[in-house]
Amino acid sequence: MLQDVVRTKTYQNVIYRNKFLFQNKVVLDVGAGTGILSLFCAKAGAAHVYAVECSHMADMAKQIVETNGLPDGEVFKIVVSSCIASCGWGQLATLLVKFSVACYDLQKVA
Repeated sequence: MLQDVVRTKTYQNVIYRNKFLFQNKVVLDVGAGTGILSLFCAKAGAAHVYAVECSHMADMAKQIVETNGLPDGEVFKIVVSSCIASCGWGQLATLLVKFSVACYDLQKVA
């Protein structure tokens, strides 16, 4: 995707021109790859961004995020999950619901 400049810039423009959709929101990017879309969401003002990736690309995403001034931590979290690639859609939906509830519970406590 990074080599497809037109597509990547289009996503970036849509996210940046609609910051109100991302500001103070929690973003879950499943299959984040390099994390570029997650990064755009974080820079658009998301309160928390969870970039979920199950391949070696998670390491690349960490480097890209750090290079762009958002280290893996408080606002931006890269989640390496090997179960996403092996589970079916029903299991993935359950995983996302559980993950979303866990994130919501963490926000309520914070």
